[in-house]
Amino acid sequence: MVGVDAASGASVQRSFTVHGDHSEAQARRAELVAAHSVLRPSVASRAARMTVGELLDSFVQAPHSWRPATRFTNENIVRSLAGDRLLSHRLAALTPSVVEAAIARWQAGGCTVPTVSARWLLVRSAFAWAVREALLPANPLLRTRGPARPQPRTHLSIPEVHRLLDGAEAAAIRAHDEMPGSVEAFVADQNLLLIRLAADSGARRGELAVLRARDIDGRVLSITRGLSHDTIMSTKTGRSRRLTLGH
Repeated sequence: MVGVDAASGASVQRSFTVHGDHSEAQARRAELVAAHSVLRPSVASRAARMTVGELLDSFVQAPHSWRPATRFTNENIVRSLAGDRLLSHRLAALTPSVVEAAIARWQAGGCTVPTVSARWLLVRSAFAWAVREALLPANPLLRTRGPARPQPRTHLSIPEVHRLLDGAEAAAIRAHDEMPGSVEAFVADQNLLLIRLAADSGARRGELAVLRARDIDGRVLSITRGLSHDTIMSTKTGRSRRLTLGH
């Protein structure tokens, strides 16, 4: 016995041929047992007791090098699956067709492409993690057909950036004309400044949100921090950068 099938729980066996006498065969048998044998109760029983829902809960609660926003997103995905019948399936009996049926059910229920893709990616990651943590001897979803991936976000075109800047400037002028010295006028000015900085620097939203006056020296902008779900930390890439802004 060299393993346990994750879908059926059945033993996986292999045959080996040894050329030699009885003592050589026994020695080779000991080597093979040490290298390949699996104690079925210690592996299959752990998987048999867990459901997909329990696995997802364990996965998102386990230590990971996730940023706070990533952890928050993954926890929300698990919450959004509450009551879905996929979560009641036992790991040892799960097959690709069960997950593919769940994906089809989500799609038919009106879930968006990004939502369906996010659910599938989380389930897939959880099973890969379970194999690494020895909760499962093998990943039963390796041959599962996943859903279509959402189209990647693209940058705005130059005309779109100009329209955005013009709109923010018009809003600031209108706020000062209608409510001079008001909080609304101040907010409109800040929005205009942020949009100009975003257009000029290409900084992420989380980086713009934590900028301070000291981060700008003349026309040089230093980006050293980012915001991840209300937590100020390093930038998404972990690298600081300095860039020169336009006039």
